[in-house]
Amino acid sequence: MFARSLARSLILLLLTAAPAAAETWPARPITMIVPFPAGGPTDVLGRIIAERLNPALRQSVVVENVSGAGGTIALARVARAEADGSVTTWIADPNGGMAQQGKVTFAA
Repeated sequence: MFARSLARSLILLLLTAAPAAAETWPARPITMIVPFPAGGPTDVLGRIIAERLNPALRQSVVVENVSGAGGTIALARVARAEADGSVTTWIADPNGGMAQQGKVTFAA
């Protein structure tokens, strides 16, 4: 009984994993949005992380600084980005940014 259930689970896993294996991620360069100006500690750490991610992901990680409103503008841009995994952020704010606390009502 257990062997039959295990076999079914493995077949289901293989059938669902096959389409995902055909997709390669990341298919295009990744943009890491840093929510503070260039040259600050958050920017420096973001650039160090991006530099380490480049060889690990075999794709370039581009750091883009978007400052203003305590990081809310940058986080709004990340929230509105296409959900394909090509845009991420580096947050050094212990509160996680103001964008997580409510609806963003302005255009970034």
